[in-house]
Amino acid sequence: PVVCILSPGSDPAEQILAHAKKLKREVLVVSMGQEQEAVARRHLDTGISIGCWVLLQNAHLSLQFISDLEQNMGKMEAIEPDFRLWITSEPHPEFPVGVLQMSLKLTTEAPIGVKERMRRIYAGFNQDMLDEVGRGEWRPILFSLTLMHCILLERRKFGGLGWSAPYEFGQAELSGAIRSLKGMMVEMELKKIKEASQVSWAAVRFMVGEVLYGSLLSSDADRRLMTTLTDKHFSPSLLETTFTFLSQHPIPVGTDISVFRASIESLPDIESPDLLGLTVFDDHARNLDMARTVLHGLSACMDDGHAGKPELEPLKESVVAAQISELLSLLPPTFSQSDGKEGFAKEGGNAPLNVALRNELECLNVVSHTARATLQNIHHALSGSAPLTEALEADLEAVRLGKTPKGWLQVSWDVPELGQWLESMQQRNEQWRRWLDRGRPICFWLGGFMRPRSLIAAVMQDVARKHKAWRLEDTVLLTEVTKVDAAELKGPAENGVYVNGLTLEGCMWNRTSGALAESTLKKNTTTPIAAVLPVVYICPVSRAMKKYEHNVFECPLYSRRSRSEDSVVMTLDLKTEDSGAKWVLRGAAAFCSSSIRSRITEPEP
Repeated sequence: PVVCILSPGSDPAEQILAHAKKLKREVLVVSMGQEQEAVARRHLDTGISIGCWVLLQNAHLSLQFISDLEQNMGKMEAIEPDFRLWITSEPHPEFPVGVLQMSLKLTTEAPIGVKERMRRIYAGFNQDMLDEVGRGEWRPILFSLTLMHCILLERRKFGGLGWSAPYEFGQAELSGAIRSLKGMMVEMELKKIKEASQVSWAAVRFMVGEVLYGSLLSSDADRRLMTTLTDKHFSPSLLETTFTFLSQHPIPVGTDISVFRASIESLPDIESPDLLGLTVFDDHARNLDMARTVLHGLSACMDDGHAGKPELEPLKESVVAAQISELLSLLPPTFSQSDGKEGFAKEGGNAPLNVALRNELECLNVVSHTARATLQNIHHALSGSAPLTEALEADLEAVRLGKTPKGWLQVSWDVPELGQWLESMQQRNEQWRRWLDRGRPICFWLGGFMRPRSLIAAVMQDVARKHKAWRLEDTVLLTEVTKVDAAELKGPAENGVYVNGLTLEGCMWNRTSGALAESTLKKNTTTPIAAVLPVVYICPVSRAMKKYEHNVFECPLYSRRSRSEDSVVMTLDLKTEDSGAKWVLRGAAAFCSSSIRSRITEPEP
């Protein structure tokens, strides 16, 4: 057999099928997975008897079948000489070694950078492919499509700024888009449509951005980004000689494939982030993340006990026990059912905001119980009154290193440093105590909510009840970024709420102009200025009343840095003097900060 080891961004299936077509060989293809073993066996029996090729894709999903295949290979008899078995698989530690030993191993590393990706794609094209369609729009559209495909792939290395998830845009999507575009151009030829203005650009954008590539996307923010990119790469201006892509790279003009290859060679070896719609600050942050990853990997290798690792003196049990006792003393007490009973009754009992507060108290109690139970179990294990299980040992090691135990992170907020995690917990406890003792806060620290969407929903319900003519489904949120911090507020908002502790990524807030602006560096440093928003006023209004006198960017607000769809809290309408597309390409987003350093406390009432 021939085993093709898959790597991110590369899939040899298209090349195998193309090579088989060139040699006029039949290929039986099966994508391995649940209940596909029987199909694979039939294909193998057929291939062995008639001499065709068999392609087993994603074999890592059916390792038991591959293991059985290893046992049966030596027993196969009367095999047709033309039979070939191709296996594609991701690297897997349990892949049968015997199959690897008896096979040819192939792998294709994905190229790095837009230029290298474009170079490889056009190396697979020839002049006949460019001449298959006689229309003049075909060649620039094909070039624009391949460039956009490379941009989609390269944005992945920027994490959340590029995409909310590391989507696997592969050769299948590119090949499908090329076939569809070619079909559209051929259909226009058959209908004898001569004018370029009659190209259905909306259909091109829908087919590429919504159907072929868009089917892989899992969040609204990513779908908006895909729409923005397709709007740029597939429009009537693409056929104009003055058209340029994001980094001002011109569209090549000509009919010979050498013209397009020369245009690719003119791209810089290290592309500017502008080509991807990002900035040098984003590139700088990515390089720092890569450096941290390398250093973390080196540190992990040393921790594995390799030769040359210095022996570390173990901490005395008394020191660890004292550390555990100190952490237990820092945990705030849990809330009881009687806490705030008078305050709840005074503010309406089951009013929406009271329900939101009760939910937060319950969530914080769960976190407190989890943390206290872990520390007490570790204390008992150290004293010898209870066994030190593997899970407790992992938690103990995390505490010794100043890291938040995994079990705590699963039920709380995403702060990996133990000191900051405890600070955040104390700050949350303080916010709820102040609310219970003194009434509704003037300004809410939104990052202090375990379920920030519950506060937004409660505010919408509260305001909708005051305006009996409003239906809740017709109530929307109007947001305004003020020019003050929480300490400068004189009183709570009459309709809606003030929130603070929100940070921006991919942009910053210019307090002078009161609008979004490009990130800038601190003086004499390479560190961008912290993008912390002033107090934000969130006001529910009826849908007909929501109007702005300026351009706004609909900025997603997330509760976690992961940018997952379930962490979306709401959309902030932020004033911008630029087009919204610019900030979409920048990956601009807002976050509810869980860090104590990003919260500005409110004044005493």
